[in-house]
Amino acid sequence: MDNATAMEQFERYLQRRYPERSTAKHYLSDLRQFEKVCSKPWSEVTTRDIDAFVDYGQGHEWKPATVRRRVAALKTFFEFYAEEMDTLEQPNPVQPWRQSPKRGQRLPRDVSDEALEQLWLAIDQPRDQVWFTLMLRGGLRVGEVVTLKRGDLLSPARGEEPARLRVEGKGRKERIVYLSGDAYGVVARWLALMPGKPETPLCPNARGQPMTVNGLQERLRHYATRAGVQVTCHQLRHTYGRSFGRLVNASKDAAR
Repeated sequence: MDNATAMEQFERYLQRRYPERSTAKHYLSDLRQFEKVCSKPWSEVTTRDIDAFVDYGQGHEWKPATVRRRVAALKTFFEFYAEEMDTLEQPNPVQPWRQSPKRGQRLPRDVSDEALEQLWLAIDQPRDQVWFTLMLRGGLRVGEVVTLKRGDLLSPARGEEPARLRVEGKGRKERIVYLSGDAYGVVARWLALMPGKPETPLCPNARGQPMTVNGLQERLRHYATRAGVQVTCHQLRHTYGRSFGRLVNASKDAAR
């Protein structure tokens, strides 16, 4: 579905949903404003593109209320678009807690080592340590983590050789992610605790089915609240590549 067709269908959807309000007019105006800043096909829009749009607006002195409305309009549109394209499993690129600031204040995009250490110490379930590690150390999206199977771990870490993990990303494109020895160790401990077949979900829920995106996000919120920090799934991915040494040391200390 091209951009113009999607906007036409979205307009009809808004008119059905809000027949006596000006919501359709304002949301479509906001969507066209976004299109001026980001010319990508809708299917390729990322959270960073939304970030850039908000940054653009703040640079042009949009009022906080205007930013919040435009973020809300984009969130509604991408929810509609995902449903129309049958891609509900993919995360919405719009994250209001991140892009809809109060008084121009924005949640930091990077997570400090101190916050990561507090969060790691709060995560007491081996399964949850796995998805946390894969996002932080492998740069995986939350939608990629929940689709992983045990058989996607192609080889273990040996000496200086990293572990190899097969990941199915956007557009069903496969890529190989390399995990260092300490990151692989987190996954290996979980696999030893819960043996299963290659087709078994790597991070199953209580019923043995793959975790959902919402379910994983809820678990992270739970741990963040317990640790007294503000951390999101996308922030973990954004922090990808930073040193994990403090977390590993905290893990060892907690196990003693």
